[in-house]
This record gives sequence, C-alpha cells and structure tokens, in this order.
Amino acid sequence: MRVRIAYGVNINDIPTEIQKFGTDSLIQLTKAIAELTNGIEEVENNNADLQKALYLLEKARSALTSVDASIADICAILEGLQNYYNGEQNVSEGRSTMDTSGNVTESP
Repeated sequence: MRVRIAYGVNINDIPTEIQKFGTDSLIQLTKAIAELTNGIEEVENNNADLQKALYLLEKARSALTSVDASIADICAILEGLQNYYNGEQNVSEGRSTMDTSGNVTESP
C-alpha cells in the first residue's frame, strides 16, 4: 500500500532529496532486474519450476511498478522546482497542490 507523505525542505536541499529518491529507485530497479533475471533463468532451466518462475516474474513486475511510482514522485518534485524557478517564487502558502495521482489537496 502506498501512502502520500508531505513535508517541507529548504529549496536549496531539493537536489539532495532528489538524489536520495533517485538512489532508492535505482536500488529498487536493480532488485527488479535480479528478479526478472532469476525468473528467466528458471524458465530456461531443463527442470524448470514454472511456479517459481511465475512468482519471480510477478515480483519483478511489482518492483517495476514501485520504481515507476518513485520516478513519478521525482518528476512531480522537479516540476514544482521548475515552476518555482520560472517565476512562481511568490506563490502564497496554502495554495492547492496536485499530487501525482491527480487528486487535488489543500495545503494548510
């Protein structure tokens, strides 16, 4: 289950935060590749355990979904940063924001 967590950081710390999220995404992607590799190897095995192969491939798909969601979060953060740099520095606190799922939420 995925939940949305909102917190504030200094504008200058955003690149560091993006790097952390990116590194986590790369680790998740590496795990997904390993699961995919293991699943394919299991199918190629002469005594293949197809149930095991299916399980590994489903784990790879799930991991890829998680990576995709993480990258979407990174893109949303970068879009906000780009908007800030394109002249929206004076946007008032509490404006409506849109999360990556498309739901509009009001910030306090």
